[in-house]
Amino acid sequence: MRGRWRVRQLRGVGYSESSVPVIMLYNEICVPHGFWPVTAFSQELEIALLDRSACSVFTAQEDLDEYREMFVDAVKERQAGGSSYNTPRGAKLIRVLWNNY
Repeated sequence: MRGRWRVRQLRGVGYSESSVPVIMLYNEICVPHGFWPVTAFSQELEIALLDRSACSVFTAQEDLDEYREMFVDAVKERQAGGSSYNTPRGAKLIRVLWNNY
C-alpha cells in the first residue's frame, strides 16, 4: 500500500510516468546509504530524467536495470569515500545522473 501511495504522490507533484519508477528505485537503493530522498518536484530533475530516457533505445525493464546498476555504483563510490557523492549537494539523484551522462 505504501508504495502505491508514493507513486501517486510523485505523479501528483508533477513527475512523468517514466520518471516515477526511476525515482522509486533511487529512493530504495540510495537513500538508505545517506543520499537525499526525492520527495518533492524538481523541474531540473524531471528534465534530466526525460533527456536521459529520450537518448535511450532500451525497453523499460532494461532501462531500470541500467539505473539500478548506476545507483549501486553510486552507493559503492560513496561508501568508498568518493568525493562526488560525499558532499551535501553530491548525494542527490540529479548528481548521480550528471555523473553518468
